[in-house]
Amino acid sequence: MVDGGTDWGHVDLEANVWINTADTTINGIDDDDNGYIDDVRGWNFVRDNGDPSGLTTAPFNASHGTEVAGVASAVTNNGIGIAGASWNAQLMLVNVSCASDTLICFGVEGIVYAAVNGADIISLSWGSSHPDLSSFEERSLLKFWDDVSDFAAENGALLVAAAGNGNVLNDEALQTPASGRHILSVGATNKSSDVRAGFSNYGVTVDVFAPGTNLNSTLPDDAYTNESSGTSFSTPLVSGMAALVKTIFQTYTPEQLAQKMRVTADNIDGVNSGLVGLMGKGRINAFRAVTDTSTPAIRIAGVSFIDSGGDGFIENGETVDVTVSLVNYLADATDVAVTLTQADPNVTITIGGATIAFLASGDTAGVTFRFTLDQAGPGQPLPFVVELTAGSYQDRDLFKLYANEPLIAIHDTGPIQVALTSEGNIGWIGFAYESPGVGFIYKGTNLLFEGGLMVGISKNKVSDSVRGEGAARDQDFQMPPGGQLLLGPGQSANEEGAVVLIDDLASSPIGLLILQESFADNNAAYDDFVIFRYVITNKSGGPLWNLYAGLFFDWDISENGQTDYGRFDDARRMGVVQNSGAAPTILAATKLLTESGGLSYRTIHNPDELYDDFTSGEKWDFLSRGIQTREVDNTDVSTLTSSGPFAMQP
Repeated sequence: MVDGGTDWGHVDLEANVWINTADTTINGIDDDDNGYIDDVRGWNFVRDNGDPSGLTTAPFNASHGTEVAGVASAVTNNGIGIAGASWNAQLMLVNVSCASDTLICFGVEGIVYAAVNGADIISLSWGSSHPDLSSFEERSLLKFWDDVSDFAAENGALLVAAAGNGNVLNDEALQTPASGRHILSVGATNKSSDVRAGFSNYGVTVDVFAPGTNLNSTLPDDAYTNESSGTSFSTPLVSGMAALVKTIFQTYTPEQLAQKMRVTADNIDGVNSGLVGLMGKGRINAFRAVTDTSTPAIRIAGVSFIDSGGDGFIENGETVDVTVSLVNYLADATDVAVTLTQADPNVTITIGGATIAFLASGDTAGVTFRFTLDQAGPGQPLPFVVELTAGSYQDRDLFKLYANEPLIAIHDTGPIQVALTSEGNIGWIGFAYESPGVGFIYKGTNLLFEGGLMVGISKNKVSDSVRGEGAARDQDFQMPPGGQLLLGPGQSANEEGAVVLIDDLASSPIGLLILQESFADNNAAYDDFVIFRYVITNKSGGPLWNLYAGLFFDWDISENGQTDYGRFDDARRMGVVQNSGAAPTILAATKLLTESGGLSYRTIHNPDELYDDFTSGEKWDFLSRGIQTREVDNTDVSTLTSSGPFAMQP
C-alpha cells in the first residue's frame, strides 16, 4: 500500500503485514543492500526510516493509509473486527505522505520502492485532476506515467489507482496516476447497489468500478469505521481482489492480471442510464475473475496516422488514415468486429469498420480507419472510441489525436539550437520544458525560459505570445489558413526560416500580418547568434500611427535562473543578461539592428514585476517608454527590446 502511512501494529492488520526477511535485524545496516536501512516492515519516505506508520502531523493521511490497508487485506477468520478483500495478501506498507496533511509528496518514489522490493500489486488511493491541459502537456503527463507503470511492470507489479472523486469525465480531464494506459483505474459504486457513487469520476478510461461508500475498515489504534467512502476505498477493494486472482493465475503478467479484472466485471450500464458506455467494463466480480478463462481482452497497443498534407499534423480540411494496433491479452478471439466512433460533428468518419478473423492470445493486429476533419481549434483533442465485439465479448477503448497543433522548427548552428514556432514564440511554444521546443541552447545548455514577439499601438491593444495575467499565457498569434513554418538552406545564411503570423486571436486585435524571417549560420564567424527580421503589414483597414514591436526574453543564465544580472549597452543598442555582475562567463543578449525607429529597452526584475501579472498596460509601457531600467542584480531577469513608433497606412 503506497499511501499516507499505516498503523502496522493494528490488531487486525499486523499478521498480514509484509516482513522484509532479507533485513529483519534492526541494526543500522542495509543488510539486503537495497538502499534502505532496516526497512523491516516497509519504508517511511517523509521520516526516511523503516517505520511506515502515519505521522502525528498528518492525522488524515495516517487514518487514510490504515483504512485502505484494512479494505485490501485485514486479517480474516481471526474472530476480530473485519475481513479484507484478500485473506492471504501481505501488506507492504510505504508511507509517501508529506509532513503536512492531505498531501502526497513521495508517490513515485514509493511506487519504485514497492516494485523493486517484490510487490505484485501496488494500490494507489491518491491522485490529481488535470483539466485544460495543452496537447503537449497531456501527452507529456501520460508519457511520464507510462514510464512509471512500465517500470513497475518490468519488476512484476500492477498499479491500481483511484479514478478520483470529482464527479468528472476522466476521458476529458486526466486524473493521474489513474489515467495512465497500463494502470488499472477504479471508480466507485454505492455499497448497496451498482449505481455510481455521486462523487466518483467515470468514463471509458475508468477500467472498473467497485463499492466505495460506507465500507467497513480499520483505523489507527485498533479502531474501526463503517464510513470509508471514496474511490480511495474502492481501489484497495480491487487491489485485494487482484491478489486473489494472482494466487490462481500465478504466471500472469501485470497487464494480464489487470485485464482479467476488467473483462470479468459485470456490465452496470442498465442502472446508470445517463452514463451508458462510461462505466468502464463494469463492477468487479470476484467469482468470475478467479474462474473465467474463456474471455478475450483486446486493447489498443498503439496508434499511428497519415494525414493528407503529409506533414504529420492534423489540420482543418484534411483526410486522415488512422491505424490502430490491437493486442489480445487473454483467451483467443474469433471474428472480431472493430468499429470507430467520434462524437464531434466536425469529424466525418468515412471508413469506420473492420474485422479481424482471428486474434490469438498474445497476438497483435492492425486495423485502418479514415476520417476527415472539417474544423477544429488549436490543439483541440479528438477522442475516438474503438468498439469491439467477438461473440458475447464486447469492449471499448479510447485514444486521442490532436488537431491544429503548433509547429516548431529548430535552427542549429552547432553551438546554438533555437526553436521557431507557429505562434510567435521563440525557443518554446510556452514555458521551458512545459511545451514543445528546445529553448535557446548554447554549447549544450539551455539559457531560455520563455521568449516571443510583442507588438502594440496602445495600452489596450497589445498582441503577443508570452505570459499574461495570472498563470495564463497570451496566445494572440497564429498562422493564416494554409500557412507554413519553413526552415531550410538560404541565400544569406546557411539556414533561413520563415513564418507568417496574424494577430486575430488577441482579445483586441490590431489587424497585422507579420512575416518573421530568421537567419542562422554554421560558419565559425557567425555561429553564436541568430537574426530575426519582421516585416509588418497593416491589415486593419485604417492607419496605424503608434506601432511598436519588440522581443521579450526571460533568460535563465545561472544554474537556477535566480541569480542573474541585467545590463544595457548603449553603444551596441543591446540588452544583456549575464551570470555575474563583474566578470561574467556566460552572456545572452538582444541587439536591435534597425536604426530607422527609436529604441526602447527594459531590464525586468521578475519577482517584483512579472511573478503576479504581466498586464497589457505594463507590456505597452515597457514597449514604448524608451530606455528604462538598465541594471538589475542577482535575481531572475527578463528583457524587452523594441523599436518604434512607426506610422503605417493600410
